[in-house]
Amino acid sequence: MRAIFGLAVTLLGVLAVSGLGGTSPHSGPPSPPHSGGASQVRWIDGVRVELGPCSIGQVLVAGDAWAVHRDDQFGSRGPLPRAWVGAGRVRAIGDEVTYLDRGGKELRLVRPDSPDAALPERC
Repeated sequence: MRAIFGLAVTLLGVLAVSGLGGTSPHSGPPSPPHSGGASQVRWIDGVRVELGPCSIGQVLVAGDAWAVHRDDQFGSRGPLPRAWVGAGRVRAIGDEVTYLDRGGKELRLVRPDSPDAALPERC
């Protein structure tokens, strides 16, 4: 009986430490790049992405500012995707943060000071 109780306590401890013991994978901000965190998928719902007159500006995710990767920027750099909605969710896996628009377009997000961040464009 003690062995079963000990196994149950150990299992609960492992679940709590691994983050699988009741926390939702759909809540909380994404792990920042270079955090060295686990590669668990995290989802942030209700993200809006505004298309300015020439390009996408800053993207706010759970209060943190992100920039679109320079290779994913559109606006004056390319046509607006046909099914663009401007609302969707963010998926974070370790250092990779991606915005998934309800219309199907995916945009990689990086920190604004990253060399891969798209620079704001003037019309």
